Amino acid sequence: MGDACIVGEDWSINAYIQVVERDHWPSGWLFKNVRFSIRCVSWEQDEELQEALEQSDRYSFKASPSGEFDPLLMNRGWKPFLTSCKAGCHLNKLLSPQGYLLIQGEVDPSTVRMTIAEA
Repeated sequence: MGDACIVGEDWSINAYIQVVERDHWPSGWLFKNVRFSIRCVSWEQDEELQEALEQSDRYSFKASPSGEFDPLLMNRGWKPFLTSCKAGCHLNKLLSPQGYLLIQGEVDPSTVRMTIAEA
């Protein structure tokens, strides 16, 4: 995938996976070492491009001690995830015929197990 920037049209997109806490969850909940990925889905078949537009990681999502949403504990992703420089001349392959861009997040369910954080 080329690294050429689109001159004069700099842009970036941030993408995150976020845990949405449920009322019935115990205080101190923890999802340890969850495997997740975020990808920009190409509308044209191009395996090399598709691989370049996917990022994955592991992270432990946990409840905020204050009980309020805390982005440092409850979401993870990339800022920026996709940029005009990264997309380069491939933007036409990324956009649908209607001009939509598809960003898809996925969590590996085999890595999701709730525990209670140790005090």
